[in-house]
Amino acid sequence: MAVRIQMRRGTTSQWNTADPTLNAGEIGYNTTLGAFKVGDGSTVWSELDYYQTVSSITPAEVGAIALTEKGAANGVAELDSNKDVITASKIVFEGATVNEYETYIQVGAEPAVADITLTLPTTSGTFVTANTSGDVTISGNLTVSGTTTTIDTQNLQVEDKNIVLGYGSTSDAAVDGGGITLTGATNKTFNWVDATDAWTSSEHMNLASGKSYYVDGTLLRNVSETLTNKTIDAGTLTGTLTAGGGVGSSGQYLESTGTGVRWTTVSGYSAPTLGSTTITSGATVTTISGLTLASGIGTTAFTLNATAELRFADTDSSHYVGFKSPGTVTTNRIWTLPSVDGTNGQTLSTNGSGTLSWSTPAAGAAFSEFMLIGA
Repeated sequence: MAVRIQMRRGTTSQWNTADPTLNAGEIGYNTTLGAFKVGDGSTVWSELDYYQTVSSITPAEVGAIALTEKGAANGVAELDSNKDVITASKIVFEGATVNEYETYIQVGAEPAVADITLTLPTTSGTFVTANTSGDVTISGNLTVSGTTTTIDTQNLQVEDKNIVLGYGSTSDAAVDGGGITLTGATNKTFNWVDATDAWTSSEHMNLASGKSYYVDGTLLRNVSETLTNKTIDAGTLTGTLTAGGGVGSSGQYLESTGTGVRWTTVSGYSAPTLGSTTITSGATVTTISGLTLASGIGTTAFTLNATAELRFADTDSSHYVGFKSPGTVTTNRIWTLPSVDGTNGQTLSTNGSGTLSWSTPAAGAAFSEFMLIGA
């Protein structure tokens, strides 16, 4: 004989009105929904969950997302096999409240030519901020890898006081040519040249008024063209030379004062006239070379060095006679001439002590030439 089991049943209204407590394992069927609940012996009907077939379960009921929502408007983003988000639009980060200001991540209008990865910091904090004017602020360090970085702005403001070029280089050769280039009709450069071990500018350096050049803390040159504590090697001076507050006058020379220099004049001396190579009367000269003396007067001993000749030229200066010292002299000797002229036929003779006098030769003596008789 067949056994028929009939479960407790009722409409949604009937169940909600009665709201009974089903026994443990007791089944209650909702004829309106075509669904059932199983009691636990303590929970009222309204608080029990329905048991449903898989095909009748909606994604919302189980917290799932329908396939039709992937990539759809107001739907969800699609993930690829690597669980990466795939979207042809943009990713929006909503503000604290709905429709507040959002943050977007979007691929540019041009087709991508390579994969791009944005890596966020591993610590909390603000990464990048931008305002409505498009100004961007980056918190932390920024590293740009590549061959060219283009900054298309009118002005570049750097708060840091030190700019490092050639960072990571370990030799001067590696940074040869490094520096700053200003483009224009021609490039204006300020570069390091390793061959000369110096900074080199392609253009003039113009100091503003009141500014000066210094070398190792010492004034080199200022805009008034003043040289201080410098040596001029084979230099050419043009214009005037100011010393001791003046430019001097013709014939003066520079004299040290112990604390500086000044223009001064040698006592009793006038500068030679270069056009005529003439030394004026009253001048004191210790060395004469290549000059002609006209009525010269000497006030001290006159020495002809190295057996130089004392010559007396004829009328047209085509021939001369003269004297010179022997090649070797063992003792200095000066002969003093007589104070008066002698008589006809007399000769000069010495007394053996350097004094010459006129004397008459002994009878019968004959001379064929002029001679000096001395010790």
